[in-house]
Amino acid sequence: MKNLLFVFILIMSISLVYSQNNKTIEIKGSTITKTRGLNFLSKNVDDKNLISSPINKNNAISVIIDNSTGYYVDIFIDNIYKGTIDAWGKSTITVLKPFKNIYCKTTGETKEWSNSGDFKMSTTFKLE
Repeated sequence: MKNLLFVFILIMSISLVYSQNNKTIEIKGSTITKTRGLNFLSKNVDDKNLISSPINKNNAISVIIDNSTGYYVDIFIDNIYKGTIDAWGKSTITVLKPFKNIYCKTTGETKEWSNSGDFKMSTTFKLE
C-alpha cells in the first residue's frame, strides 16, 4: 500500500512540474495588408537556419504551434523559416533558447499572427 501511495505521489509531482514548464499563449490573427514591397521573410534560406551551436537538452526548448484555423500556416521563429503546419494541425519545433519572436502567416498571405517577448521556456502558441 505504501508503494502504491509513493508511486501516486511521484506521478502527481512529475505532472505538476511538467505543467509549470509549459506556457500557452493565444494569438489572434489579423489581415495582411498588401504592399508593393518585398516581404522580408522568405522561405528560401540557404544559410542552414543560422544555427551557430548544436542543439542539446541544455540550450533547447520546445515551441508548440496549435493551429485552430482552416489555413495552412508558415512558421518563422526569430525571422527564420521553420516549416509549414497543416490546417487544424499541431506541431512541435525545437529551437535554441531564448527566442524573441514568432511570426506566422497563411501560405496565401491573407492572415498573420505574431508575438514577441523573451521566451525562455517551452511555450504553446494557439493560432485563432
